[in-house]
Amino acid sequence: MKQGYSQEIIEKAGLVTQKNEEGKVYDRFRNRVIFPIHNVSGKTIAFGARILRNDAKNQAKYLNSPETEVYHKSSSLYGIFQAKNEIRKLDVCYLVEGYTDVISLHQAGIQNVVASSGTSLTVEQIRLIGRFTQHVTVLYDGDSAGIKAALRGMDLILEEGLQVNLVVFPEGQDPDSYVRKIGSEAFIEYIKAHSKDVISFQANLFLKEAGDDPFKRAELIKEMVLSISKIPDAIQRSLFIQKTASLMRLEEEVLLAEMNKIHLKNLKQKGGSVQIPGQVSPQDFQEIRQLIEPTAQPETPTQQNLAYYQESECIRLLINFGHMEINPEKAPGVTLTHYLIDELDGVHFQVPLFNQMMAICKEAFQQGISPKPDFYLHHANEEIQRFAIDCSSDKHNLSSTWKDKHDIRVTMEHDMLEDLAFKNVLRLRKVYNDQKLQESLDLMANFQGDASEMNELLLNFIHLKEVQKNISQELGTVIEK
Repeated sequence: MKQGYSQEIIEKAGLVTQKNEEGKVYDRFRNRVIFPIHNVSGKTIAFGARILRNDAKNQAKYLNSPETEVYHKSSSLYGIFQAKNEIRKLDVCYLVEGYTDVISLHQAGIQNVVASSGTSLTVEQIRLIGRFTQHVTVLYDGDSAGIKAALRGMDLILEEGLQVNLVVFPEGQDPDSYVRKIGSEAFIEYIKAHSKDVISFQANLFLKEAGDDPFKRAELIKEMVLSISKIPDAIQRSLFIQKTASLMRLEEEVLLAEMNKIHLKNLKQKGGSVQIPGQVSPQDFQEIRQLIEPTAQPETPTQQNLAYYQESECIRLLINFGHMEINPEKAPGVTLTHYLIDELDGVHFQVPLFNQMMAICKEAFQQGISPKPDFYLHHANEEIQRFAIDCSSDKHNLSSTWKDKHDIRVTMEHDMLEDLAFKNVLRLRKVYNDQKLQESLDLMANFQGDASEMNELLLNFIHLKEVQKNISQELGTVIEK
């Protein structure tokens, strides 16, 4: 309040809390050491706080800011702003539990590390990591609670298409204590030596638990197959099936049959009527095709143009509004150029000109520039000039009479940039996914192969179908089947 902030703003920010009916407020983080939490752009959006006194009773060891307009715990990662460049450089993200783990590793020179801040890992957090790398190494405590915590988020990571390894430290150690004990070089070597993919990790752990009990082994194998079924990449699934079969001394066909049961059961629960055999037959594939044909029609020239339209709309927004902040209040400093570059990372446009323009834009942004319309209008490339002129011309200008004489106000595009950009990216991803769905249908219709190939077609289709459902929910559209 001494700095001129109102009590209402301070309360909304979660810095104080009311304790009695008189409205007296207290510092939420009093007598605690404070950990600022930043968003990916480096803005402070919240705080974590650890109690200093060891004798404090009935008080939480850690206390975080509450949910606010700018802080959503499920979509935030501690240390992401400081770590993102190193994550990109090394192409791997170390995921730990707490603030002190991140700080200790940074002090040791290991900077590609973020923390879930003691919460269960969420899809939003995984997707945030996925902006910078597809490789995650989970570093959790060496006790049983730490191991279980590590395993809980593995299926989510796999489902999002990221590659995940796990490292467990000796009993009683965590990343913070262990790096201080052995030093950074030995710590990195330990990670390299003890890093295991999730399936190998599960196999070693489960075999110890199950021993010679065949019923326990069967249940644990089902859990491993369930994890593998979450992987969207067909080649990776196949390799993990082979690896699991070798580790468990089983035939691959047995594991494929179990995985087919899982996915066909999911389809049935969503409204299908497919009966679940031990393996998928060609007849079953015909039934599966019927489940989705209403949502994936044969591609027409009009549908082909959808990709061009959505790609051109992305570039149009970039040309006209790339230099503007998408939401000055919630995300100050984040321009539309910054947003689109992050969201479209890894996306390859089908139109060569748009790929060229996006590459030029990225190069300028890396130099600290969010290009304005003149950047494109006066570009040396004539094709870029022509497209920019076409995009920047107002085809339907609002008459001044409406605004001045009749006092009629119309919401303009620049007033809703965040929503426009978000929905356009989603629509673009939907167009691409619908194209892949149609390709999947065509492959299924003309299928001639063995059981394992059938399985891969089915799993790929189910993944694409799930992506379609998620995008449609975000856009507010309905998928019937």
